[in-house]
Amino acid sequence: MKKKIYLLLISVMFIFLNSYAQTSQEIKYGVKGGLNIANLHGDDTDNLDAVVRFHIGGFMELSLNENWTFQPEVLYSRQGCESNGVDLDLDYIAIPMMFKYYFNKQFNLEVGPQLNYTANAKVTTSFVHASIYNEKDFTMGINVGGGYTLNEHLGFSARYNYGFTDIFKDGDIKNHVIQFSVAYIF
Repeated sequence: MKKKIYLLLISVMFIFLNSYAQTSQEIKYGVKGGLNIANLHGDDTDNLDAVVRFHIGGFMELSLNENWTFQPEVLYSRQGCESNGVDLDLDYIAIPMMFKYYFNKQFNLEVGPQLNYTANAKVTTSFVHASIYNEKDFTMGINVGGGYTLNEHLGFSARYNYGFTDIFKDGDIKNHVIQFSVAYIF
């Protein structure tokens, strides 16, 4: 059931983008990448340490009016945590759908939902590398952040992603990630 909801949301987003692309509104395209500081939260997450990983991908920014834009993204995002020499690596295809409010041409605040498709999940220790088979295929979260546009081609942003769906089929364990990004706008 949840897979159908996610597919429906993604389909609606692409239909919206396709119809929007046919209007005369400004559309910008770009690539972005940066650092993730990732960890897990929930009832079953005692004594976990954050890990530094990365994200990379592309985006389009659609002008809605003078101050508001809509920025859908597709990112490859490495996340996880570690504890006592055990690394949990979680790799996602993340689809943030950000609404951005520009105070002026440089500063913005952003908020929006994020869908995550699990691309890889594994546990690594000094002597064992094992895949995980209990992870959920799809998770969701909410993003809040801000950005600074240096010039017409270069921008910086910081964002917090709070996961509100469990990443495993059993247990109360969710993602939370702080992202720092650099974007190049074509």
